[in-house]
Amino acid sequence: MRYYTKEWYDLMQKTNYTFGMKKIPDQDYSEAEIKAFYDKALKKMIAEEKKCYNEPPFFLFDASDIDPESTDLEDWIFVDEETGSFIRPKSFEEVKSHLEKEQREAQTEYENRPPFDPSETIRLFEESYRTRMKYGGSRFPGWVLEKVDRRLLALNLLPESVYSLLKMEERANQKALRAINKRAEREWSKQRKQIPREVYVALPQHDSCILFLRRHGKDVVMVIREDGFCKEGASPYRKIVFKDVISFEREKGLYIRTYEDQGRRTSNCTYVHDEVYLLTDGSYEIHFLVSTRDVRYVTVRCRGIRCERGVTIEK
Repeated sequence: MRYYTKEWYDLMQKTNYTFGMKKIPDQDYSEAEIKAFYDKALKKMIAEEKKCYNEPPFFLFDASDIDPESTDLEDWIFVDEETGSFIRPKSFEEVKSHLEKEQREAQTEYENRPPFDPSETIRLFEESYRTRMKYGGSRFPGWVLEKVDRRLLALNLLPESVYSLLKMEERANQKALRAINKRAEREWSKQRKQIPREVYVALPQHDSCILFLRRHGKDVVMVIREDGFCKEGASPYRKIVFKDVISFEREKGLYIRTYEDQGRRTSNCTYVHDEVYLLTDGSYEIHFLVSTRDVRYVTVRCRGIRCERGVTIEK
């Protein structure tokens, strides 16, 4: 990788230190004061959950507003509550009937709801707090943990002086990241004019899940799952074949482990970014940045790329 390197990826993680954080005055906080911050945050969360719980049901569409003249039946789709499968209505009468049923059931459930019980909110808050106590500090530079009580970080609180220093680092990192992205985009715009469209559109969308990446004869085969980028009802799996491979390098330590999750195959490996170059001999050199526990490099040099969408994956 020339631009989207591990250093680039690391920099990207350091551009939002202050996101969601609140400034508090610089001082040494006592146990009682930290407990007061905790109680205040919990009280706020309970109030928000109670308000949401007591909100009347909201309906984006009302059955009486459906006008067959101005809407398309193909735009409607419902979910079968028993099977979880998608259902396409055959008529606008069916659309209205389904909406009326949904709204009637939601209104009945709302009117017969029991009084708000904060116990689940309290449990979730405590669980989240413990998790942030354990892992929340990892998003900050080491010096922050030396200056700030972990309990404050777990409550999304930062002393004002630390907040200001982090904001400065954040802005510097954002500026550095923009500079790298600008250089990469300038180079990519040149390459894009030379590389056939079918080559770069065959590559995975960022954040796709890599299920398989292995040499197969003269080729290298990559199988991915790309939720959100395929047509409704179509298989989310795609096979990318790098044809007539000249060289294939997987960084040491890149192990792909697949498993089943809600009826779909997934893995520990995420596709982060790529760079594609057309070489003077007409071959392509594709650089990938992928993420498992750590980020790793993959480089493939080949004569061509073929993409097969909607493939079937054996369980």
